[in-house]
Amino acid sequence: MDGGTTLVGRAAELTALDAAVRSGQGGGTVLVELAGDPGMGKTRLLTALYERARDGGLHAVHAAGARMTTGVPYAALTPLLRTLRIGVDGNGGGTDLTRWELYRAVRAAFDRPTLVCLDDAHWADSASLDLLGRLLLDPPEIGLVAAVAHRHRQDPPELAEALGRSAPTVERQLLSLRPLSVDDVGRLVGLPAGPRLTETHAASGGNPLYALALRTGVDGGEPAAGPAVGALRAEIGGLEADQTTVLGVAAVAGDGSPPSLVLACSLDEAGGGSSDRYEAALDRLQHRDLLRLDGDGRLWFRHPVLQSLAYRQLPGSVRRRLHRRLAAELGRRGSTAPVRALHVVRSAQPGDVPAARLLLDCAHQIGPRAPGVAVEYLTAARSLLGPAEPDLVATIEVETARQLIATGDLGGAAEILRAPAPGTEPARHALVRARLSRLLGRYAEAVATLRAELADATDPRQVVLLALEGAMCAAFGGSAAVTEFVALAQRAVGEVSDPAYRAAVQVARAFLTSMTGGPVPTDLAAAAEALDALSDGHLVQLLDPFGMLGWTELELERDAAALRHFDRAIAIADRAGHADLLPYLLVGRSYASSRLGAFDTALDAARDAVDAARRLGGASVVLAVAFQASARVHVSGPAEAATVVRDSGGRPLGTERDWFAEIAARVGARIAVAAGDTGVDAGTLLRACGGETMAWVEVCNRPYWCTVLSEMFLARGDRDRARHWVVEAARHAAPLGLRGADAHVATARARVLAEVDLNAALDAAEDAVAGFGALGWAPDELYARLLTATLSARAGRWSAVTDQLARAHRLATSMPAPWLRRLVAGTQRQLQSAAGRQPAPGARGELTRRERQIAELVAAGATNADIAAALHVTVKTVEAHLSRTYRKLGVRSRAMLVDALHSAPRT
Repeated sequence: MDGGTTLVGRAAELTALDAAVRSGQGGGTVLVELAGDPGMGKTRLLTALYERARDGGLHAVHAAGARMTTGVPYAALTPLLRTLRIGVDGNGGGTDLTRWELYRAVRAAFDRPTLVCLDDAHWADSASLDLLGRLLLDPPEIGLVAAVAHRHRQDPPELAEALGRSAPTVERQLLSLRPLSVDDVGRLVGLPAGPRLTETHAASGGNPLYALALRTGVDGGEPAAGPAVGALRAEIGGLEADQTTVLGVAAVAGDGSPPSLVLACSLDEAGGGSSDRYEAALDRLQHRDLLRLDGDGRLWFRHPVLQSLAYRQLPGSVRRRLHRRLAAELGRRGSTAPVRALHVVRSAQPGDVPAARLLLDCAHQIGPRAPGVAVEYLTAARSLLGPAEPDLVATIEVETARQLIATGDLGGAAEILRAPAPGTEPARHALVRARLSRLLGRYAEAVATLRAELADATDPRQVVLLALEGAMCAAFGGSAAVTEFVALAQRAVGEVSDPAYRAAVQVARAFLTSMTGGPVPTDLAAAAEALDALSDGHLVQLLDPFGMLGWTELELERDAAALRHFDRAIAIADRAGHADLLPYLLVGRSYASSRLGAFDTALDAARDAVDAARRLGGASVVLAVAFQASARVHVSGPAEAATVVRDSGGRPLGTERDWFAEIAARVGARIAVAAGDTGVDAGTLLRACGGETMAWVEVCNRPYWCTVLSEMFLARGDRDRARHWVVEAARHAAPLGLRGADAHVATARARVLAEVDLNAALDAAEDAVAGFGALGWAPDELYARLLTATLSARAGRWSAVTDQLARAHRLATSMPAPWLRRLVAGTQRQLQSAAGRQPAPGARGELTRRERQIAELVAAGATNADIAAALHVTVKTVEAHLSRTYRKLGVRSRAMLVDALHSAPRT
C-alpha cells in the first residue's frame, strides 16, 4: 500500500475513518466506501485507515482486485483467506469448500476485530465480491471494518450487489472523493498562491495524482502547460530501451505478476541476450518508483493509471504479441486455464481452435464461482470459430446457456436455446432446455421437450439421462408421465454397461414409489451403495438421481443417510456449477436437519437455498422460503415464521400442477394457522393438498397432513371432522410401515381421544413419544411429551407429569431453539398451576390401560414380538411400555413384573 504521499484536503475523510476504527474496536460492523476517479487518493486513504486500525489494535488485512485476475475465483481476497488460515489457491481459485461452507469458515475464523481493505474493488473477481457481500449480510460479531475502494464509473453489477446486501446493523460510510481545492493543491505540490498554482490546479483538475505528476515541471520553473496525463506519459516515455521493454511486458502481464514471468517474456521479446540486463532494468524501474514489489514478491505499478498508460502506448500488434508470449510462458509453467485466459482472449485470432478450447476449459473451471466471467470467455471462444468447427460451436453454445442460467439470466439462456438444436449435441441441448423450463416452473413444456428428443434418441445412455430428467420434471409438475419416464429409463438401462446408470434408475423407481405409492424397491440400498462408490467426477452427470436418493430417504425416514447424500450432492453441484440443482438440494438438507432438531444447520441451509433460488430467479424460491419459515417456527415461534412467508410474496397455486408451490402452500397454511391467522383455515390447506383425496401430497407424507387437518378441525371444535381425518391418517399410514407416520397418527389420535377416553389418549401419546424418540426426531418428541404431560395432569398422574416435563426440558435445551424452551417453560407453569387445583397425586404404581394390557400378556407368557403382533404395534413400542411399567412398579425383570402385577392399582 502506498504510504509515501502526504494527505491534504482530506480532513473530513480522515475523521470518518477514525470513527470507523472506533466502531470496529467496539465490536461493530462498518462498511466504508471510498469512491472516486483514478488518482483521487483512494489507495492513500486506505493506507491511512490501515495504519490507524493497526495502531488501534485491529488486525488489518490489505487485499486488491487486479485486471488480470478478474476471472480467478477468490484472487482478490486471497490475502484475507491466508491470514485466516483457510486454504485457497489464489492462482487457480481451487478450494474443497462450497461457497456457503467457505463463508461460514471465514466467519468463524475471525477471532479479533479486523479491518479488511479491498483496493480496486471494481477489478475484484465475482467470487471475492460474493464472499464480501455475505460477510456484510451476516457479519462476525467480534468487529469488522470493510473498506472498499472503487471507481464508481467502472463498478460491475456484482460489486453493487455485494455492497447493497448488507445487514441493517451495518454502519455505512460513503466517502465520494472530490477534487482538491487550489489551496490544497498548493500545499500538496509546495507551490505558493499565484498564476503557476492556478495553472497547475486547472491542468490537474484538482486530482492529486495528476498534480504530483506536474510537480517536476513546476519545480524546474516551467509552467504546467499541458494536461497532467502528459506529465505521466513523459515519466515513462524517457526510459532506456531495456527499461521500456520490461515496463511494457509488466503492463501486459498486469499487476501482481511475479518478476520471473516479466523477465522471461522480456528476454523472449528482445530475442535473447543477457538476463542481467533486464534484471538491472527492472531494478531501475523500481528505483524510479514506477514498479513496486509487494510482501509476496509480486510486481505492482505505482498507480493503475501508470499501468494503463504503459499498456496503451504499446502498438496493438506488440500488445497481442506480448499477450501471446505470456500465455505460452504461463502454459510452460503449468498455470491453470483461468490464469492464462485473459492473455489468450487478447491475443487469439479467428480460427484459433486451441485458444477456443482453452477458453472453454477455463469456463468449465471458473463457472461454478464466476459464471458471468465464464460467459465472457465462452463468447470470446465462439467468436474465434467458424462453420468448420460445428461440434465445438455446439458445445460452446450449450455451455453458454448453462452458465447464463447460473447467473440468473434465464432470458439470455432461452434466447440461445431458442435456436434449433445442433446436430452434434441435440440431447445436451434438450437437457439444458428442459432444466431451464423446470426452473421457470414450466413443467409441461419441459416434459414436451424431452418427449420430442426421446423420440429420436438412440444412444441408451442419452435415453437414460433424458428419461431421468423427464421423471424429475414430471414429478415437479404432478404429471402421471413420471411413470412413463421411469419405465423408459428402465428399458434403456439394460443396454448400458455402467452400473452407475442402473443404480440411478433404481433410485428413480424408489423416488416414484415414495411419491405415488407401492412397495419400496428392495434394491434401493444396493443402488445407494453403488452411487456412494462413484467418484465426484463420475457423479456429476447423475446429480439429479443423487438428489432423488436424498429425497427418497427423507420420505422413508432415513434422515442420516439423506443428510449424507444431500451434503455430498451440494458440494458437487456447487463445484461443478449446477446452480439449477442447488435450491432443492439445500432445502432437503434443511428439512432433514430441522426434523432432527439441528436448527442452526437447518436455518443455514434454508438461507443458502433462498439465496441460491433468488439468484436463479426461478420457481424454487417459494419452496426455499417455506422451509426457511418452517425451521424458524421452532426457533422463533409461529408468528415470526409467518412473517417470513408473508414477506416473501409467495406464488399462488395455478391451473398447472407445481410441486414446489403446493408444498410451499401447505407449509405456509400450517404456519399461518399456528400463528393465529384467521384468514387461513383447513379449507386453505385442503386446496393445497389437492382435496379430500390428498391427490397432490406424496404418499409418504399423506398421514402427516391428515393429522394437521385433524388438529385444525379440533381447534375450531369440529370433533367429527377431526376424528375423520385421524381415521384417514391411519388409513394412509397402514401400508407404509413408517414409524414417524405412525407416531404422527398416534399424536392426532391422542388429541381426539382426550375428551372421551383419557387412558386411551395417554396410550396413544406415549406411543407417539416412543416413535419419535426412536427416530431421533427431537422436536416432535418434545411436542409429544408436552402432550403426554398435559394428559397425565388431567388424569392426576403427577409423577408422570414431572417425568415428561423434565424430559421435554432436556430435549429443548439440547436444541438451538429459544421458542421451544419458552414453550416448555410455559407448559410447566400452566401444569404447576393446575396441580394446585387437582386432587393429590395417585400412587407411584399406577398403570395405564395399555401398560396393564401388555403386562398381562407378559404374565401369560407372551414374548415382545407376540405382543407387538397382537396389538398391531412395533416391538420397540412394546419395549417402551414395559420400561415405563418396570419403572412404575419398581421391578427389574419379567418375573418380578408378574409378581407385582396383581398389586398394581387399576385405572
